Amino acid sequence: MVGFGILAMVLVGLGWTFYGYVMGKAPRLNIQVSCLMPICSLVTALVCLAIGLVRGIPQVEGKVFLLTLCSCCSAGFLNFFQLELMSRAMQKGPNGIIWSIVQSGFVFPFFMGVLCFHVPL
Repeated sequence: MVGFGILAMVLVGLGWTFYGYVMGKAPRLNIQVSCLMPICSLVTALVCLAIGLVRGIPQVEGKVFLLTLCSCCSAGFLNFFQLELMSRAMQKGPNGIIWSIVQSGFVFPFFMGVLCFHVPL
């Protein structure tokens, strides 16, 4: 299982690197980032559906399913604006610094886990 975890981390890192490259390069090629987002969302939905079909879709109450669906849609909507801003910033500024600032947002969920759920550092 450890081997799969390392492989998964490498694949996620490569995916984020590719995603950052596309978000920085697309506007320079006159491709609107807002056109890429539905494609990314469709790919994500297909991957989730494939995993659900292989591993089985969990049986939950309708209220739980609806809450989860609304949370995912809200997160996607907010993520769209974050990526749109990131793309605009990467067109005008140094990509390395902008990418670092955007990625620093992951610090907050980490510390929330430590402070609220007593996750060890």
